[in-house]
Amino acid sequence: MEELRITPEFIQLLRSCHSLSQAEFSFYMITTQSKLSELETGKRPITEYYENKISLAINRLQISSKELQHISELAQIAKQKQN
Repeated sequence: MEELRITPEFIQLLRSCHSLSQAEFSFYMITTQSKLSELETGKRPITEYYENKISLAINRLQISSKELQHISELAQIAKQKQN
């Protein structure tokens, strides 16, 4: 499996697939809703610090690597459609 690339589209789809609001997902990340919003809109870069926070949320939510791969593929398709 290729390495998971965390993008704004990926974060949005991850939340959507689990019916989580920004407030709910930011709770699992241990960050604020406003910072999550900035990550999703590209106003804040997804640094290693935030990748670790997102990984924490993924682990706390017990999301499988197979599901993450599917979400990653969907995020890539969504990004291609935007271009």
